[in-house]
Amino acid sequence: SVCDVTITFDPATNKITVTGTGVEFSSVLNVESMRAVGNGYGNWLNGVAWDPAADDNLMTEVEPNVYEITYTDLDAYDNYVVKFAANGSWAANWGGVYAGSGVETPAGFNSNDNITVEVPYELADVTLRLDLSNFDFATKTGATFTVTVTDKTPATEPETTVPATEPETTVPATEPETTVPATEP
Repeated sequence: SVCDVTITFDPATNKITVTGTGVEFSSVLNVESMRAVGNGYGNWLNGVAWDPAADDNLMTEVEPNVYEITYTDLDAYDNYVVKFAANGSWAANWGGVYAGSGVETPAGFNSNDNITVEVPYELADVTLRLDLSNFDFATKTGATFTVTVTDKTPATEPETTVPATEPETTVPATEPETTVPATEP
């Protein structure tokens, strides 16, 4: 509400405080939508580059406060870049440092870090997941992201050679020898 406001900056901690009788801070971030944003081209980010409002990259809420999107048939490339942006703007976004396929990693709120992903396979699928279920808006901590790169190339079985078999030869059964008793003359 309307009031006098005092803003204080502490250069030792880089902390900014705002005080006043009508000053309120929200302790909850209201996420209405989440999008993947980055250096899109081809199938990566549906070809959309750095647009936090592009519905092409709207993520699906798969659990409360957990968002996912999958990109298919990506080319092998070592410099796919992505961040996550809430509500169609850069006001609330998450970045971080990619730690490997399937590795859950801390996501930094309004981080300067872009997530750079390496895809070592041709025609791979990449699933991006942002988990805000433990995110604390007051401390801006607790968010995680996971990037899963899936190689869709079918595994080839090693060739096995079956040795040629010789046709079975059958030995004729022999009758047991019979001894005829000698007869006396």
